[in-house]
Amino acid sequence: MKRSRFSSVLLLALILLAAALFFVACDEPSPYTPYTFLKASESEDGYATVFIPDGGDLDIMVLSDPQTDYYEKYKVVGSPGNDKTYEFIEDFVKETDPDLVVINGDLVMMDVAVSQVPYFERYAKIFERLETPWTFAFGNHDCDALYSTTDDAEDPDSQCTKAALVSYLAGKYPHCLMNSDPACEDGDGNHFVNVRTETGKLVYTLCLFDCVYTSRFAEPQDVPTAGQVKWYADTINALSDGEYGEDRNSDEVVPSVIFNHIGIPEFKTAWEEAWNDGDPTEAYHYGHWLQGNYTSNYGNRPESEQIFAVAKELGSTKAIFICHHHDNDFSVDYEGIRLTFGQHSGYSHSYRTTQSANGGFGDHSVGKWKDVDFSRIDDYGDERGGTRLILRADGTFDITPVYARDTLPNYAEKYYIDYDAVAQALESDPDFTSTVTRGTKRAWKL
Repeated sequence: MKRSRFSSVLLLALILLAAALFFVACDEPSPYTPYTFLKASESEDGYATVFIPDGGDLDIMVLSDPQTDYYEKYKVVGSPGNDKTYEFIEDFVKETDPDLVVINGDLVMMDVAVSQVPYFERYAKIFERLETPWTFAFGNHDCDALYSTTDDAEDPDSQCTKAALVSYLAGKYPHCLMNSDPACEDGDGNHFVNVRTETGKLVYTLCLFDCVYTSRFAEPQDVPTAGQVKWYADTINALSDGEYGEDRNSDEVVPSVIFNHIGIPEFKTAWEEAWNDGDPTEAYHYGHWLQGNYTSNYGNRPESEQIFAVAKELGSTKAIFICHHHDNDFSVDYEGIRLTFGQHSGYSHSYRTTQSANGGFGDHSVGKWKDVDFSRIDDYGDERGGTRLILRADGTFDITPVYARDTLPNYAEKYYIDYDAVAQALESDPDFTSTVTRGTKRAWKL
């Protein structure tokens, strides 16, 4: 009897010991803790990297054109302004709780010779508070070449260059993954972010393009330059060689997603084919095209210098994100690649309202606005928010719009705009000499 009781106690002790050892082992860090990240300067291969569990996924929130504006000129036509945009970014990211945030260009709009750095730092401080890794692509307004005159990011009286801004943000803010790959000859801020499993397998890579100015007074390049396209292809091939070996088969290629601020020609063509005059095909997923035409952006370039043709040939890129034209928000399939216009993500600039300024530089008072039109916001509604991109370790992905009105519990009190009240205030102002054109619906109403 004593022997049997002793055996039972011994067995129980062994079970408890095994359980304790199991939990201790579980607490030991794996090579990479899930959802941790490395900055490019910290990683062995020189690429910023985020890590997911083996067999898991990465939840990315894509934000588009938040565009805080030095003059806050669109307050006249209903935009609440910069503070509201920063508050929205923080509330929205906190509520959606992604693993990574990508802002696809036009974080700021300065149009004046003062430092843009404090405006970028307000974004960076948001992500530090939330402890969320983030990166961004440059848009046409972020470091407008016309106003960027200094390499000193701490000069308060001048806009600094992109190179100076990248170095400053990457060095000061731990959660900022922005960097410049020196292998790309054109522009600054061109970079890849790799997605690896906790055991090191490369399952996706994100390519973010600069919106390149060829000279200080030139217009920005709408599509990636020939140099950027070459850099993209060379990097995809090098990453794939590293993952599968240099003798890999042509279909052994690392999956990728491209982020470019301004549209490429295929987007308009893809929309028209998928929308099919209001009888959508299977290629249509959601959303609207309301402005912009990109069909001539490549000019006379050979296909070897066109990003879409090269992406198709490589077979790596599964999706391309653009923004720039704030009112669009569609997602369609086209020739094997998902093309997506990100949801507009700001309250500082115009969104589904149109108007023109009629006055001197910097004078945006009520009396200087004309041709105000609220038809789009009336008929299509306020669909601001972000675009959720889920990347899975098996190479599949999902893209879905996330609307602020359906997501934020404080939307009605803090972010809802009553465009009837805005129009009434304009038309009752004695300095406003125009009228407000309206649509047939009030789709923005809660």
